[in-house]
Formats: sequence, C-alpha cells, structure tokens
Amino acid sequence: MEVVACYFQEHISPDIFLLSGTRSRARVITITQVCVQLGFKVCRALPGLHALTECDIVSSFARKGKKAALNIVKADEDNRASIHRIGERVPPMREDLKKLRSSFVHFDVNCCKVNDTRYKLFCKNHNIQSYQLSPTHAALNKHLQRANYQAYIWKHVLDARILNQGPDGHEWRVRGEALEIN
Repeated sequence: MEVVACYFQEHISPDIFLLSGTRSRARVITITQVCVQLGFKVCRALPGLHALTECDIVSSFARKGKKAALNIVKADEDNRASIHRIGERVPPMREDLKKLRSSFVHFDVNCCKVNDTRYKLFCKNHNIQSYQLSPTHAALNKHLQRANYQAYIWKHVLDARILNQGPDGHEWRVRGEALEIN
C-alpha cells in the first residue's frame, strides 16, 4: 500500500517499487520519488488523510475527494498538522477531534462549524440530495474516530506488538466474527 510505504519510507533503506496499471498499460512507481514529490511532512500525514477520505475500511462523505484534501494538506500547515495527528493515539484527544472537524470543514465551505456548513449547502441548493450534504456533527465525530483507529493500525504496522486496542469503542463493534459500524 503506497500510503503506508510513503509514511515509513524514511525507515526503509532500499527503494520500494510498485507495479501499477494493467498488463498493456503498466507503470512502475518508485516510492522514493513519490515522497520527494510530496515532501516529508505531507507523507507523514498520508495515513490520516487516506483513512479520513475513504479507504477499504472507512467510508467517505459525498464530495470529499482525496485530490482536494491532498491539495489542502499540501498548502496549509495547520490542516496538515491536524491530519498528521490522526492515528497518533487511541482514543484521540478531544482537542485533536476539534481541530480535525475544523480541517474537515475546509474541504467544503470555509466556515467554522460542521452543522453550519451543512445548512449553508442546503440553502444554496434546495434540490440537493441528503447524501450530497456535509455530515452532521455527530456523524463526523463517528467518522473521525473510525478513521483515527484505522490510521493508528497503519502507523503501528511495523511494531512487533500493537497495544491491546481492539476496534470496540472506536465507533466499531464486533458481533461474532463480524466488524460493524457503530
């Protein structure tokens, strides 16, 4: 996975090559080149950014794409620092969640509260569908906790043992052998 490879690139001495594309349109990606292009600070924020903007484990919100989020992380030191903190600790600190909510709002409309953003989007266009609106404050908090847990797993993938942090209590629940969104 490119995100984790970029995050740990400074700890891995040999270069990592990834083969991407199809048989007729294959290309080789060099992780070192990607890291040089993005910069060290952006690479350190990638696990949180990837988990926040959708991955195989965590869902996404409508109109919250990876490209726009990456551009914000590249351009804004405060947002980059907030997103870098995703996955640093489980559970996340309240102050970190507050800063992340603020960062999330910048992906859409430049106002300070999630519910205000949702309302402004609705007022702009009454024909907008509910899935196209920004999330509510409560939905965003749950999303941030799930993204934080996933980023925590990625950031500790090289550890011999991860602290006993199961998904329960991080807006996930285990039922039998299945993992469900809480």
